[in-house]
Amino acid sequence: MNILGTARAYIKEMVSIAGPQMKVILMDKETTSIVSCAFAQSEMMQKEVRYQRSSEDCQRIAEELGQNVSSNFGEIGQNIKLLMNEFQQKSQIHKNLDSISDMKNFVEEYPQFKKISGTVSKHVTLVGELSRIVSNNNLLEISEVEQSIVAEGDHTRCLERIRTLLSDSRTNRLNAMRLVLLYALRFETNPNNDLTGLVNILRVKDSAAAQTVRNLLRYAGSGRRTNDLFGLGSTMEMTKSPRQDNVIIYILGGATFEETIYVRSMNEKRMQGNGGPAVVLASTSIHNTTSFIEQLASFTAG
Repeated sequence: MNILGTARAYIKEMVSIAGPQMKVILMDKETTSIVSCAFAQSEMMQKEVRYQRSSEDCQRIAEELGQNVSSNFGEIGQNIKLLMNEFQQKSQIHKNLDSISDMKNFVEEYPQFKKISGTVSKHVTLVGELSRIVSNNNLLEISEVEQSIVAEGDHTRCLERIRTLLSDSRTNRLNAMRLVLLYALRFETNPNNDLTGLVNILRVKDSAAAQTVRNLLRYAGSGRRTNDLFGLGSTMEMTKSPRQDNVIIYILGGATFEETIYVRSMNEKRMQGNGGPAVVLASTSIHNTTSFIEQLASFTAG
């Protein structure tokens, strides 16, 4: 019996019976993994169907990797390395795992590791691609400057580093725009503000830069904000508010992934018995840099 062929035929029949309209299919984690592998083009992935069903090690590792759903790039890489180090200790294998390339080579060199953890090999491949993107776009340095703008507020140092990054060929249009927008919000009222100079540099990458920056300041500039965006003020007023057990937050115009992660962490703490309210977050959309800047650019004066 061709198990994969039968699985594909069964799933296609279910979809056909459901009709031509849009469909929503709800599956548990195990079923999702099996369906994904059944329709994969790669023979290697198809063979992993049985491991998803029978391997206790694979299930354990999949659960551990599932904990990375809210992790950043560095945390994911570190957690995968810890799992691989654990396998090395059990198998008495000694190899250096100091880089993404080391991890990828390790997975390819030891097929027994792939058998007990096909999921890890996919994650290593994914992290390898993320590493390439981070390097090619100079994202580590850009991220460092963004944090300096928000947390430190040293105008002279931030301005110098932003100018350098805007002139760097690795800084694409979106990343350049994000740096200038952060600068505009942070140093709008600084007497030495050189927003005009930064916008002129940015025009090389984005001809509509000036209008986008104006839209941001009209939408969220210092004259429009009712609270302290960068955490420089007192928190005493916030502590005077009564505690709530259930909170529903609805954000018009779009929430961010960072906000969803924060709400998730609050709910996890509550489930672990550490107190705090139960929080539901809803919004008209979920924003990333691309969608937010596109939304800003579409604003008209009014």
